[in-house]
Amino acid sequence: MVRHIVIWKLKEENPDLKLSILEEFHSRLLALKNEIPGIAEMEVKFNAEKASPANDDIVLIADFYDWEALHDYQSHPAHQSLVAWVSGIRTSRSAIDYEI
Repeated sequence: MVRHIVIWKLKEENPDLKLSILEEFHSRLLALKNEIPGIAEMEVKFNAEKASPANDDIVLIADFYDWEALHDYQSHPAHQSLVAWVSGIRTSRSAIDYEI
């Protein structure tokens, strides 16, 4: 199994607009589990309202059956479409992949 963790900071600062974007982001990420084979588990979380606003905004924690499944996910057209959308709404992205 391979764990893939990605964290993003969004451009939007207005809390109401940010929440709307986060909800759409959440839905789009989770939809990938039904579209792309090889994903064992997927979890998406937002930074807590009580947490520091300096924190990043959203995290994806996804487990893949193997490295090939992760690479297939990353090159899949549905994922690439999401990547293009996200590039317009984020200021930063960090990721880490490791075997579990």
